[in-house]
Amino acid sequence: MKTIGAIAYRAHSTRLLLIVGCLVVVAIGFLMAYSQQAPSGTETLRAKLSDYEATLIMRPYDPAYDQGFWYGAELSEPNMVVQSLEVRYKGESCFPRGRGVYSDLAEVNRMWFQRLKDGKVRLVIEGGDAADGYRAYLTFKGGQLVQRRVENGEFPQNFYEETRYVNIPVRD
Repeated sequence: MKTIGAIAYRAHSTRLLLIVGCLVVVAIGFLMAYSQQAPSGTETLRAKLSDYEATLIMRPYDPAYDQGFWYGAELSEPNMVVQSLEVRYKGESCFPRGRGVYSDLAEVNRMWFQRLKDGKVRLVIEGGDAADGYRAYLTFKGGQLVQRRVENGEFPQNFYEETRYVNIPVRD
């Protein structure tokens, strides 16, 4: 009888180990899936046009960290600010220049790509509302950022900021 009890005990322990193992696998899978999602409270926008892909992530405004000027919230504090923007061309990042390309944009409503007649591609980012409205244009040529222009939503020809980017190769 002791042998039968030991066999029953081993079978019970094996079942228990199998159940615990399955729970661990499920928990690891859940944690991996959760860690690849955007953090809580964020919003993600995506756009695609042929070889170009853009992903923009916004997060809640934090007054302790985010003091300053924001397109889309000039007259008041924004609710959401751009945390990151990644534009890829054929799988490679288009601007390694860092946050300066997008760090002053807030309250983004939508974004999309446009193909221009001269072969360039433009990412349009539209944000804010009424007097705080704006359109940001990021223009790319051959996968490289060549221009950034942010226009006032109500008077685009009167109030805008424009930056041109130049990539001069270094010769040895």
